[in-house]
Amino acid sequence: MTTIIFSGGNITSDAGAILFSSFLGASRLFDSFALLPFQDERKDPVHTCHDILAQLVFKVLLGYFNQSDQSVLDRDPLFDFDAASQSTVSRFFQHALPSLNNAFHELLQKTAMDHLDRVDHDLILDADSTCIETSGKQEGVAYIPHYKTTGLHPLLINEYYSKLLVASSLRYGNTYSSNGTIELLDQVFAHLEPAFSRAILFRGDSAFYSTKLMDYLEDLPCPVHYFIRCKHFGKLVQACQDDMMDKGIEFTAYSQTNPYYGELSYPFGNKTRRVVYKAYQTMDKDGQLSLIPEIYAIMTDVDWTPRNTMRFYEQRGNSENYTKELKDDFGAGKLSQKTFMANELNFLIKGFAYNVYHLFLHKAVRKMRVVFIMRMNTFRKAFIKVGGKVIKHARRKTLCMSSAYPRQEQFDQLYKNIQFE
Repeated sequence: MTTIIFSGGNITSDAGAILFSSFLGASRLFDSFALLPFQDERKDPVHTCHDILAQLVFKVLLGYFNQSDQSVLDRDPLFDFDAASQSTVSRFFQHALPSLNNAFHELLQKTAMDHLDRVDHDLILDADSTCIETSGKQEGVAYIPHYKTTGLHPLLINEYYSKLLVASSLRYGNTYSSNGTIELLDQVFAHLEPAFSRAILFRGDSAFYSTKLMDYLEDLPCPVHYFIRCKHFGKLVQACQDDMMDKGIEFTAYSQTNPYYGELSYPFGNKTRRVVYKAYQTMDKDGQLSLIPEIYAIMTDVDWTPRNTMRFYEQRGNSENYTKELKDDFGAGKLSQKTFMANELNFLIKGFAYNVYHLFLHKAVRKMRVVFIMRMNTFRKAFIKVGGKVIKHARRKTLCMSSAYPRQEQFDQLYKNIQFE
């Protein structure tokens, strides 16, 4: 018979947290929290607001999303800091004000753009909106027809190659999907170095099909090329069908796996713009072939071949997985604060943790391909949620892990990479 006890001494279930704590110590990403404009009227607080914010980001990295999980930081022998209590964390969100949230969002952007200013690849900015679950009576919650549920409706912009969140805006549920895009892009471009010379490409779904947005992108000092899915308007569909007829293309010869790729000039707004489309015959569930082609079109200002243009746009689907990672792996998919400002601050905390993880991958894991492509939940299972015994002697701490741990070499390499970063 096996006896189970929970008083085995200085044992941690998050031994891999040493990787994140070492990286944060080396990168000093939390140092900038001291510049945030907290309006803290407490006298001689045990925990400053900047310290609490750092603890909340670190807790999200470990996979603890609830305020009740705060005791984990306090009781785990691996962590040296004095963790704030659950009630202190609850009161922390009372500090959420527009000035603080705006400053924190700018810090999130600057952290991402500082990294992107140093890389040598083109920038691909993917815009997307999503739905955030809420519960009870929360400020700003409304029914979102596209998702057929109630909640909040944030707008996110990710950089495709790095996966970094370069801008985000938590919005009321009744906000249209693309509202605020130009304002967010203004903030992103403000962080680019003046000598920035690489190509910038913007992708968005049909919610971003707007002459105002396209005119804005075309008129920027540093041109930003766009790939935006067209709304399925009958006039545009007919124009694509007429283009195929004029060229003698029989759509019945093409299928979804082998579509026809075409292009045409189409008046939109105050100018004529290029439309790239693919067309094919479909079959319904009863096996009946369609009599008209299925049309899928995007508007763009680049002159690539129709096939390459369409394939480039369709890679945008990967960025939607980045949004899923933020929501599922970092707890941003559900917000429970009563006020909108508090929910916005909580959303930014989880977005900042998301960026910390991907900066960690780029700086410490890039040459370890198998690890580099891991989503956060997979990385946690493999490297963070590991048992270990903590031995403290004088000023020295030793972390003992199981000799049966299957990823010993990878873990050791990760730790060494951080030390030499």
